[in-house]
Amino acid sequence: MGTPDIYESPAVVFLTRARIENLLRLANCAEPWLVVLYAPWCPFCQAMEASYVELAEKLAGSGMKVAKFRADGEQKPFLQAELQLQSFPTELLATSHTRCSMLCLYQTIGNELHYAGEISDRLSGSPRHRSSGYNLTYGMKTS
Repeated sequence: MGTPDIYESPAVVFLTRARIENLLRLANCAEPWLVVLYAPWCPFCQAMEASYVELAEKLAGSGMKVAKFRADGEQKPFLQAELQLQSFPTELLATSHTRCSMLCLYQTIGNELHYAGEISDRLSGSPRHRSSGYNLTYGMKTS
């Protein structure tokens, strides 16, 4: 038996390969999407599960869709080619203002203020960018 799936919540939408491909093709979205690319066996993905589910539940009804896409196994080569996926977890944000783009994951996983600030900036179309000093793919501090 394999590792059980994570991010199990009615507030987190499960994306199929067809849906993630469609999201990546869109120049802009009618509604914003926050998507975690994950592997259920990954300890970093497991560590942020509770925070991600809590964030999804807080954003329920806000107009923002919170989703997950299992990106290991046969899906990984596709995402490496499309998004240069290097590690797990990776989060994507697609809004009416931007194409689907990678978000920073913070070393202090679980601090919704970081997520909320980043999401707010992206949703407002603000040109301001937070220079966090974190790697865009998995939250490891860079020098």
